[in-house]
Amino acid sequence: LQIDLSACLERASRAAVICLVGSTGAGKSTLLNALVGRAVAREGVDRPTTSAPVVYRPVDADVSGVVAGLPGVTPEVVTYDPSEEARAHGDRAFWRGQVIIDAPDVNSVETVHRDVVRELAARSDVLVVVAHRQSIAELSSATFVDLFAERRGMVFVLGRCDELEPGAEEALVGQLAELRDERWKSPDAPIVTLSARLSQTDPEAGGVRVLQAELFRLIQEEKLGTIRRQNALGDVARIARAVEAERPKASATLRALDAARERGADAWTASLLGAVEE
Repeated sequence: LQIDLSACLERASRAAVICLVGSTGAGKSTLLNALVGRAVAREGVDRPTTSAPVVYRPVDADVSGVVAGLPGVTPEVVTYDPSEEARAHGDRAFWRGQVIIDAPDVNSVETVHRDVVRELAARSDVLVVVAHRQSIAELSSATFVDLFAERRGMVFVLGRCDELEPGAEEALVGQLAELRDERWKSPDAPIVTLSARLSQTDPEAGGVRVLQAELFRLIQEEKLGTIRRQNALGDVARIARAVEAERPKASATLRALDAARERGADAWTASLLGAVEE
Protein backbone atom coordinates (compact mmCIF):
# COMPACT_ATOMS: atom_id res chain seq x y z
CA LEU A 1 0.00 0.00 0.00
CA GLN A 2 2.85 2.40 0.78
CA ILE A 3 4.42 1.72 -2.63
CA ASP A 4 1.05 2.23 -4.32
CA LEU A 5 0.46 5.49 -2.43
CA SER A 6 3.89 6.75 -3.45
CA ALA A 7 3.12 5.90 -7.09
CA CYS A 8 -0.25 7.69 -6.91
CA LEU A 9 1.37 10.81 -5.47
CA GLU A 10 4.07 10.68 -8.13
CA ARG A 11 1.35 10.64 -10.82
CA ALA A 12 -0.57 13.51 -9.21
CA SER A 13 0.36 16.14 -11.79
CA ARG A 14 0.24 13.85 -14.85
CA ALA A 15 -2.53 13.00 -17.27
CA ALA A 16 -5.39 10.86 -15.96
CA VAL A 17 -4.86 7.20 -16.91
CA ILE A 18 -7.97 5.11 -17.68
CA CYS A 19 -7.60 1.35 -18.13
CA LEU A 20 -10.15 -0.91 -19.86
CA VAL A 21 -10.02 -4.41 -18.37
CA GLY A 22 -12.13 -7.52 -18.88
CA SER A 23 -12.37 -11.01 -20.30
CA THR A 24 -11.95 -12.29 -23.84
CA GLY A 25 -14.74 -11.09 -26.11
CA ALA A 26 -16.06 -8.50 -23.65
CA GLY A 27 -15.56 -5.83 -26.31
CA LYS A 28 -12.78 -3.70 -24.81
CA SER A 29 -11.13 -2.94 -28.14
CA THR A 30 -14.46 -2.05 -29.78
CA LEU A 31 -15.23 0.17 -26.79
CA LEU A 32 -11.87 1.93 -27.03
CA ASN A 33 -12.47 2.65 -30.71
CA ALA A 34 -15.96 3.96 -29.94
CA LEU A 35 -14.68 6.15 -27.10
CA VAL A 36 -11.94 7.81 -29.16
CA GLY A 37 -13.91 7.95 -32.40
CA ARG A 38 -11.45 6.07 -34.59
CA ALA A 39 -9.92 2.62 -35.01
CA VAL A 40 -6.85 2.58 -32.77
CA ALA A 41 -7.22 -0.99 -31.45
CA ARG A 42 -7.63 -4.14 -33.53
CA GLU A 43 -11.03 -5.64 -32.89
CA GLY A 44 -11.18 -9.41 -32.64
CA VAL A 45 -13.21 -11.75 -34.78
CA ASP A 46 -14.68 -15.07 -33.59
CA ARG A 47 -12.54 -15.79 -30.46
CA PRO A 48 -10.63 -12.53 -30.04
CA THR A 49 -7.84 -11.82 -27.60
CA THR A 50 -5.88 -8.65 -26.91
CA SER A 51 -2.27 -9.67 -26.39
CA ALA A 52 -0.45 -6.33 -26.59
CA PRO A 53 -1.82 -3.38 -24.58
CA VAL A 54 -2.86 -0.39 -26.69
CA VAL A 55 -2.05 2.96 -25.06
CA TYR A 56 -3.88 5.98 -26.48
CA ARG A 57 -2.09 9.10 -25.27
CA PRO A 58 -2.03 12.85 -25.89
CA VAL A 59 1.01 14.07 -27.76
CA ASP A 60 2.43 15.86 -24.71
CA ALA A 61 1.88 13.02 -22.18
CA ASP A 62 4.84 11.00 -20.96
CA VAL A 63 3.65 7.38 -20.69
CA SER A 64 7.08 5.89 -20.04
CA GLY A 65 6.06 5.16 -16.45
CA VAL A 66 2.93 3.38 -17.69
CA VAL A 67 4.64 1.05 -20.17
CA ALA A 68 8.12 0.60 -18.67
CA GLY A 69 9.03 -2.90 -17.55
CA LEU A 70 5.73 -4.55 -18.47
CA PRO A 71 6.05 -8.31 -19.02
CA GLY A 72 4.96 -9.87 -22.30
CA VAL A 73 4.45 -8.12 -25.63
CA THR A 74 5.59 -4.51 -25.99
CA PRO A 75 2.59 -2.13 -25.77
CA GLU A 76 1.43 -0.29 -28.86
CA VAL A 77 1.34 3.48 -28.26
CA VAL A 78 -1.02 5.61 -30.37
CA THR A 79 -0.66 9.39 -30.10
CA TYR A 80 -3.37 12.02 -30.55
CA ASP A 81 -3.40 15.81 -30.49
CA PRO A 82 -6.00 17.18 -28.01
CA SER A 83 -6.25 20.46 -29.96
CA GLU A 84 -7.18 18.55 -33.13
CA GLU A 85 -9.80 16.60 -31.17
CA ALA A 86 -11.26 19.89 -29.92
CA ARG A 87 -11.35 21.37 -33.44
CA ALA A 88 -13.01 18.24 -34.82
CA HIS A 89 -15.57 17.70 -32.06
CA GLY A 90 -15.92 21.05 -30.25
CA ASP A 91 -17.69 20.66 -26.93
CA ARG A 92 -18.11 16.95 -27.69
CA ALA A 93 -14.34 16.40 -27.57
CA PHE A 94 -13.79 14.16 -24.60
CA TRP A 95 -10.09 13.30 -24.99
CA ARG A 96 -8.39 16.48 -23.85
CA GLY A 97 -5.35 15.08 -22.13
CA GLN A 98 -6.37 11.67 -20.81
CA VAL A 99 -4.54 8.40 -21.42
CA ILE A 100 -6.68 5.34 -22.12
CA ILE A 101 -5.41 1.76 -22.22
CA ASP A 102 -6.91 -1.37 -23.78
CA ALA A 103 -5.45 -4.06 -21.49
CA PRO A 104 -4.95 -7.75 -22.38
CA ASP A 105 -7.74 -10.21 -21.65
CA VAL A 106 -7.71 -11.36 -18.02
CA ASN A 107 -8.93 -14.87 -18.81
CA SER A 108 -6.45 -15.64 -21.57
CA VAL A 109 -4.55 -18.93 -21.51
CA GLU A 110 -1.43 -16.76 -21.49
CA THR A 111 -0.87 -16.31 -17.75
CA VAL A 112 1.47 -13.37 -18.42
CA HIS A 113 -1.62 -11.40 -19.49
CA ARG A 114 -2.90 -11.39 -15.91
CA ASP A 115 0.45 -10.04 -14.71
CA VAL A 116 0.27 -7.28 -17.31
CA VAL A 117 -3.30 -6.37 -16.29
CA ARG A 118 -2.31 -6.16 -12.61
CA GLU A 119 0.62 -3.90 -13.47
CA LEU A 120 -1.51 -1.65 -15.69
CA ALA A 121 -4.21 -1.43 -13.00
CA ALA A 122 -1.56 -0.37 -10.49
CA ARG A 123 -0.42 2.37 -12.88
CA SER A 124 -3.91 3.69 -13.64
CA ASP A 125 -6.26 6.17 -11.96
CA VAL A 126 -9.57 4.75 -13.18
CA LEU A 127 -10.50 1.15 -14.03
CA VAL A 128 -13.29 0.45 -16.52
CA VAL A 129 -14.28 -3.18 -15.91
CA VAL A 130 -15.95 -4.43 -19.11
CA ALA A 131 -18.21 -7.50 -19.13
CA HIS A 132 -20.80 -9.09 -21.39
CA ARG A 133 -23.47 -11.71 -20.87
CA GLN A 134 -21.01 -14.64 -20.81
CA SER A 135 -18.16 -13.05 -18.87
CA ILE A 136 -19.80 -11.74 -15.68
CA ALA A 137 -19.18 -15.10 -13.99
CA GLU A 138 -15.52 -14.94 -15.05
CA LEU A 139 -15.15 -11.62 -13.23
CA SER A 140 -15.61 -13.47 -9.94
CA SER A 141 -12.11 -14.91 -10.44
CA ALA A 142 -10.57 -11.58 -11.47
CA THR A 143 -8.37 -11.15 -8.41
CA PHE A 144 -6.80 -7.96 -9.73
CA VAL A 145 -10.13 -6.21 -9.10
CA ASP A 146 -9.90 -7.35 -5.47
CA LEU A 147 -6.50 -5.68 -5.23
CA PHE A 148 -7.69 -2.29 -6.46
CA ALA A 149 -11.31 -2.08 -5.32
CA GLU A 150 -11.79 0.97 -3.07
CA ARG A 151 -8.36 2.25 -4.16
CA ARG A 152 -9.21 3.33 -7.70
CA GLY A 153 -11.98 5.13 -9.47
CA MET A 154 -14.11 2.38 -11.02
CA VAL A 155 -16.82 2.06 -13.66
CA PHE A 156 -18.50 -1.24 -14.54
CA VAL A 157 -19.68 -1.70 -18.12
CA LEU A 158 -22.15 -4.27 -19.40
CA GLY A 159 -21.33 -4.31 -23.10
CA ARG A 160 -22.83 -5.77 -26.28
CA CYS A 161 -26.32 -4.98 -25.04
CA ASP A 162 -27.66 -4.95 -28.59
CA GLU A 163 -27.20 -8.75 -28.57
CA LEU A 164 -29.34 -9.38 -25.47
CA GLU A 165 -32.78 -10.91 -25.37
CA PRO A 166 -35.59 -8.77 -23.92
CA GLY A 167 -35.42 -8.73 -20.12
CA ALA A 168 -31.87 -10.10 -19.97
CA GLU A 169 -30.22 -6.71 -19.44
CA GLU A 170 -31.86 -6.08 -16.07
CA ALA A 171 -30.88 -9.53 -14.75
CA LEU A 172 -27.27 -9.14 -15.88
CA VAL A 173 -27.00 -5.66 -14.36
CA GLY A 174 -28.26 -7.18 -11.11
CA GLN A 175 -25.52 -9.83 -11.19
CA LEU A 176 -22.87 -7.20 -11.88
CA ALA A 177 -24.21 -4.98 -9.10
CA GLU A 178 -24.05 -7.87 -6.63
CA LEU A 179 -20.36 -8.45 -7.42
CA ARG A 180 -19.69 -4.71 -7.17
CA ASP A 181 -21.47 -4.33 -3.83
CA GLU A 182 -20.73 -7.60 -2.03
CA ARG A 183 -17.29 -8.56 -3.28
CA TRP A 184 -15.67 -5.28 -4.20
CA LYS A 185 -17.43 -3.03 -1.68
CA SER A 186 -17.79 -0.26 -4.26
CA PRO A 187 -21.52 0.59 -4.22
CA ASP A 188 -20.90 4.07 -5.60
CA ALA A 189 -19.22 2.78 -8.76
CA PRO A 190 -21.59 3.34 -11.69
CA ILE A 191 -22.78 0.54 -13.98
CA VAL A 192 -23.22 1.57 -17.63
CA THR A 193 -24.99 -0.56 -20.23
CA LEU A 194 -24.00 0.05 -23.82
CA SER A 195 -23.29 -1.25 -27.29
CA ALA A 196 -19.93 0.05 -28.48
CA ARG A 197 -20.61 -1.22 -31.99
CA LEU A 198 -23.77 0.88 -32.28
CA SER A 199 -21.86 3.90 -30.94
CA GLN A 200 -19.21 3.47 -33.62
CA THR A 201 -21.78 4.10 -36.34
CA ASP A 202 -23.75 6.71 -34.39
CA PRO A 203 -21.89 8.44 -31.50
CA GLU A 204 -25.21 9.51 -29.98
CA ALA A 205 -26.48 5.93 -29.83
CA GLY A 206 -25.33 2.87 -27.96
CA GLY A 207 -24.65 4.47 -24.57
CA VAL A 208 -20.99 5.46 -24.97
CA ARG A 209 -21.86 9.10 -24.24
CA VAL A 210 -23.09 7.98 -20.81
CA LEU A 211 -19.77 6.24 -20.16
CA GLN A 212 -17.86 9.34 -21.28
CA ALA A 213 -19.86 11.44 -18.81
CA GLU A 214 -19.10 9.03 -15.95
CA LEU A 215 -15.40 8.98 -16.82
CA PHE A 216 -15.30 12.76 -17.01
CA ARG A 217 -16.91 12.97 -13.56
CA LEU A 218 -14.31 10.59 -12.12
CA ILE A 219 -11.46 12.45 -13.76
CA GLN A 220 -12.71 15.73 -12.33
CA GLU A 221 -12.95 14.14 -8.89
CA GLU A 222 -9.44 12.75 -9.37
CA LYS A 223 -8.17 16.28 -10.03
CA LEU A 224 -9.92 17.48 -6.88
CA GLY A 225 -8.40 14.54 -5.01
CA THR A 226 -4.99 15.55 -6.33
CA ILE A 227 -5.42 19.06 -4.93
CA ARG A 228 -6.50 17.63 -1.58
CA ARG A 229 -3.52 15.29 -1.47
CA GLN A 230 -1.20 18.18 -2.26
CA ASN A 231 -2.84 20.27 0.48
CA ALA A 232 -2.42 17.40 2.92
CA LEU A 233 1.22 17.04 1.97
CA GLY A 234 1.66 20.76 2.47
CA ASP A 235 0.19 20.50 5.96
CA VAL A 236 2.50 17.60 6.79
CA ALA A 237 5.47 19.60 5.55
CA ARG A 238 4.47 22.57 7.72
CA ILE A 239 4.18 20.32 10.77
CA ALA A 240 7.59 18.83 9.99
CA ARG A 241 9.15 22.30 9.78
CA ALA A 242 7.56 23.33 13.09
CA VAL A 243 8.86 20.18 14.78
CA GLU A 244 12.31 20.75 13.33
CA ALA A 245 12.32 24.34 14.62
CA GLU A 246 11.45 23.16 18.12
CA ARG A 247 13.90 20.28 18.11
CA PRO A 248 16.99 22.15 19.52
CA LYS A 249 15.04 23.68 22.42
CA ALA A 250 13.26 20.42 23.12
CA SER A 251 16.55 18.52 23.06
CA ALA A 252 18.10 20.94 25.56
CA THR A 253 15.04 20.64 27.80
CA LEU A 254 15.20 16.85 27.66
CA ARG A 255 18.90 16.85 28.52
CA ALA A 256 18.24 19.15 31.52
CA LEU A 257 15.35 16.91 32.56
CA ASP A 258 17.58 13.83 32.40
CA ALA A 259 20.20 15.54 34.56
CA ALA A 260 17.58 16.68 37.10
CA ARG A 261 16.07 13.18 37.15
CA GLU A 262 19.45 11.65 37.87
CA ARG A 263 20.14 14.15 40.67
CA GLY A 264 16.71 13.54 42.15
CA ALA A 265 17.13 9.75 41.94
CA ASP A 266 20.55 9.96 43.59
CA ALA A 267 19.19 12.13 46.40
CA TRP A 268 16.22 9.83 46.96
CA THR A 269 18.48 6.76 46.99
CA ALA A 270 20.82 8.39 49.51
CA SER A 271 17.87 9.35 51.69
CA LEU A 272 16.46 5.81 51.58
CA LEU A 273 19.82 4.24 52.36
CA GLY A 274 20.23 6.64 55.24
CA ALA A 275 16.83 5.69 56.62
CA VAL A 276 17.63 1.98 56.31
CA GLU A 277 20.97 2.50 58.00
CA GLU A 278 19.35 4.41 60.83
